[in-house]
Amino acid sequence: MVKPQQQVAAPRSPGYPHFGLQEALEKARVIWEHAKRSAVNTEMIAGYWKYGTKSSGWRLGVAALKHFGLLENIQNKKSGQVKLTDLAIRILLDVRSESDERDAAIRQAALMPGLYRALWEHWGGLLPGDQTIQTFLTLNKGFNEGTVKDFITEFMKTISFAKLSPSDKMPPADGEHVTGTNGKLAQDPVNDSNRSARRRNMQPGMKEDVFTLGEGPVVLQYPEKLSRESFEDFQSWLQLVIRKAKRSIQSNNKDSTKEED
Repeated sequence: MVKPQQQVAAPRSPGYPHFGLQEALEKARVIWEHAKRSAVNTEMIAGYWKYGTKSSGWRLGVAALKHFGLLENIQNKKSGQVKLTDLAIRILLDVRSESDERDAAIRQAALMPGLYRALWEHWGGLLPGDQTIQTFLTLNKGFNEGTVKDFITEFMKTISFAKLSPSDKMPPADGEHVTGTNGKLAQDPVNDSNRSARRRNMQPGMKEDVFTLGEGPVVLQYPEKLSRESFEDFQSWLQLVIRKAKRSIQSNNKDSTKEED
């Protein structure tokens, strides 16, 4: 007798916010308009967001705000009571056109989700192209192919919205607040030029390679498809870059010789 084959369940992706930080803050603002600092039942939030209580959308929204550290449980999860966090209120109520404190709080919230923080830490803030991230997530983080691209899209939108730079460190685990001065996200003591060296959003059809040297990373972006003429121009340019880098080595050697003399 032939035994019926058991269906193999598709792998379940790990927990993560189902939309980016910008949308999370918009939803947090709606909660603020209705409840301010008061605790509310999560089903009331469904009404604030124009969802029916049987819809899964508001539950995913509440979970996303918790991932970003914008919403917290009161007493325990079973109580169904939540309220906006101090982090959320610091962002929402800072109405200044330019605010270092608000920007720092946004950066902190952007790296609150555990998986976002893990990716940021893995590449030290120098994120590679989407295909490299996708491969890492499917092979190492249990993502299935049906959800990984949407996750990467929302992740990169959050990184761009928060204007994160490689010098920005991850917040402590478990949603603890950062202990930096003035509530700012801790940063390495780097100069302004390094702080502004953020990963540029790659256009469709582009590839990116990152090679880490002892002195720091080398990042190269180039089109996936090149004509023969463009490749020859690209090759000539790379040779020029190599010559310039070689002169830097020679200059450093001369400086060392002078110091020895």
